[in-house]
Amino acid sequence: MNSFIWILSWVFIILGILLIIIGNISSTFDKRKEVYKGHTVGTVVGLAAGLPDENGRESGVHDYYYPIVAYYARGQFFKERYGKGGNPCPFSLNQKLSLCFDIESPDQFIITEPTQLYYISRICHFTGLGLCIAGGFTFLMFAMRIFS
Repeated sequence: MNSFIWILSWVFIILGILLIIIGNISSTFDKRKEVYKGHTVGTVVGLAAGLPDENGRESGVHDYYYPIVAYYARGQFFKERYGKGGNPCPFSLNQKLSLCFDIESPDQFIITEPTQLYYISRICHFTGLGLCIAGGFTFLMFAMRIFS
């Protein structure tokens, strides 16, 4: 019984370490795919009316509302209109947004949303951490000879 618990503890620890490594690799791959490399947080400070995009015109919508986002990038303050809007506007005043901006031209930005790869990497990280903890706990049970 003790040898089974010892083997089980090492299986948990090794699987946990492998999942953490997979999570780190997928997180790095996800960050490498980003168009803009600068990261900041912006706030919707206003809504501007404008003409709809192609999808809006096809739907028969006459007005679109675009968010005006204020943010700091590279030590400068920017207040820019975002290129994607809607009717009704998908953003609300004082909403905090995660942004990626172009390092060379910080006035160019996109609103980022977590991707599927982001969620996969988080699941791998936390599952791996849980398995490492379970392996450590199982190893302590082996070391204390609880199941002798």
